[in-house]
Amino acid sequence: MKYSHFVLLSVFLFFSIHFSQSQCSGFPPTVAASDCGLYPPLFNNVSVDPGQTYGLCKTDDAIYSFSGVNLNGGMIRICANTTLSGNWNSGIIVVECGATLSFPNGLLMNNNIGIINYGTVEVTGAMEFQNIGNYFYNESDSARLFVSGSIRTPQNNNQTAYIKNNGYISVGGTLNCLNGCFMCLGENSEIVTNRFQYMQNCGGPTNRITRSNNSQTATIRYSSELILQSSPTANNTIEFWRAPGATHSIASCVNSSALTEVNNAPTVPVRPAPHVGNCDVQNCRTIQVLLPVELGVFDAIYDEKTASSLLYWETYSEHSSDYFNIMRSADGHTWEKVGTAAASGYSEKLLKYSFVDRSPLSGTSYYRIDQYDFDGSVNPSGIRSVTNDGSASSITVYPNPTKGLITLRVPSKTSYVGVYSIRGEELLVIHSDASFMSRQIDLSELASGTYYIRTEVGTAVFVKEN
Repeated sequence: MKYSHFVLLSVFLFFSIHFSQSQCSGFPPTVAASDCGLYPPLFNNVSVDPGQTYGLCKTDDAIYSFSGVNLNGGMIRICANTTLSGNWNSGIIVVECGATLSFPNGLLMNNNIGIINYGTVEVTGAMEFQNIGNYFYNESDSARLFVSGSIRTPQNNNQTAYIKNNGYISVGGTLNCLNGCFMCLGENSEIVTNRFQYMQNCGGPTNRITRSNNSQTATIRYSSELILQSSPTANNTIEFWRAPGATHSIASCVNSSALTEVNNAPTVPVRPAPHVGNCDVQNCRTIQVLLPVELGVFDAIYDEKTASSLLYWETYSEHSSDYFNIMRSADGHTWEKVGTAAASGYSEKLLKYSFVDRSPLSGTSYYRIDQYDFDGSVNPSGIRSVTNDGSASSITVYPNPTKGLITLRVPSKTSYVGVYSIRGEELLVIHSDASFMSRQIDLSELASGTYYIRTEVGTAVFVKEN
């Protein structure tokens, strides 16, 4: 490893890290390792579009899990132990050294998907290269790929898949390197598979397996069967190590001088100890300073009609957010939990929450929202208060729910009516020169939802329906 430059800025140290790359002619360009902390954090249901890069830093030994991720031309950098599920349409995933990326539902690479691995990638099920331009690179000698099922490459010559291995690959099923497959094997690299098949018939494409360094050994071990139906390589000798009891089928058209077979080869562990090579495990040098929850509006009102307190709050973003506890107090010092609401976990969009306290305290009730992270840490909100004087509802709104036109009745004369959203936004104000006790109000322009009306003599909550 070498550092091409470094700049000291305040308390952060930034490195540009380069690894010695293998020379694999005609392969798509690789991507160098980088600092995941330089990028916005990954979250559930994100669409990673062209020009966008998301990173995930390791802050503890937890395994992070994200679903609904759509890679649509952008880049994801993984610096933590992570499980991903989603759609891999186009773009690049970089797994930095020291990180493990798991695909629990298999891996289907659609078009122009590149996975650059400096750490560990685990695929439960099959790993399938579809259509064109997909590639997987074990880019460093410490990189490892484990596939419990088979690796499938395109059968059509017009469809391409590129596999580069500078480290270790383990395949529980068959490694199929068919007509659209190109492989480049680095020095001292190793592939362990149950079954290895190269091409489909004699006369098909040849010399699709190359070595990045002819002076070093590249090994493919197989425990069940080897099928070579076309010459995998021209002058770069590949060593095929056959386990005891395994069979092989080598077609007459294969250039056997470019192959070396080692019979009854010793077995190797399916998951060898990690090899420490040209790789830096401290790959999050910039700390992603993230508020677990960015809280927006938080409001509380008292609904005299139902004798309940209605709480409403919003979040602009959430990271590692587990749940909210709704806390209540009579004096603002001693608190009790009156309810819980589940949080979203990870989000970068506006989310809305509400809670109804149907048994508020007599007099003044103080409310607070305590947000809990997955690690148990708590982040309290500000404090809101409502007042319950114990009297019956002083104003009436009907019909409730309403589709537009309501009748408002108050017990004593008022000249002011205000209509507010549950967020506290003033939507409509009526100032009358003459006081009134009953009045019709047209609310047909309001969207469906919950609102409240304030007058000089009381407050009421109503629901608008479309």
